[in-house]
Amino acid sequence: MIGTMPYPNVVQFSFPNRRELTMTMCRPQEFYESSNSEIKGKKFDWEKFLEVFSDDNGRLEYFSFWSGFNFPGNVFEKFLRVFENDLSRRERRLAKEVFARVNRGNPYYIIATLPSAEETIRHELAHALFCVDEEYKKSSEEGVFNLPLEIREKMESGLTALGYSSDVHVDEIQAYLSTGSPEELKKRFDLEWTKTSSVAEPFKNRLQQKLATNPSGKKIEQTV
Repeated sequence: MIGTMPYPNVVQFSFPNRRELTMTMCRPQEFYESSNSEIKGKKFDWEKFLEVFSDDNGRLEYFSFWSGFNFPGNVFEKFLRVFENDLSRRERRLAKEVFARVNRGNPYYIIATLPSAEETIRHELAHALFCVDEEYKKSSEEGVFNLPLEIREKMESGLTALGYSSDVHVDEIQAYLSTGSPEELKKRFDLEWTKTSSVAEPFKNRLQQKLATNPSGKKIEQTV
């Protein structure tokens, strides 16, 4: 994996393929925001993961569905404590690379994507800013709370169907409105762009301004 720090205390890892991306990130991700009560905030092994995410015919779409992952540093450190004696080789390496780069005395964030997934990278950066930038978080929360009820209810329903727990809905809504294309918002939330464009514009502008004026530009060397 290759890492960069596109924003202070935000570590972005790029993986060569979905297998490595998902094998490294899926357990801390589901520990963070799964809607399944047997997974979220709990210790679970790979057998439980397969049981939860495969269907009755044995199909497992998880590894081909997600192209980006994200979670805050405090959740990652809790994950490491809970899974202390059962971490995979990939998870241990992730912890080593993260801790070598971030200031653990302040909020930090971890995101991971495929190399060329530009839209996904922006989406994950929106999550990161929601964690590490108090001004961005406050204005984004206000924007979500002031959304038309129809749009917010459709997005919350869609997020639940996608497997997100309710405590991350505000963060997910701001990230999707900040980066989602008309096609994606229609597919995931049945939102018509004619009704959504005007409410999405402030979210998109807010993210663009932050990324344009506050990049850290710090490069992390390649790791193997």
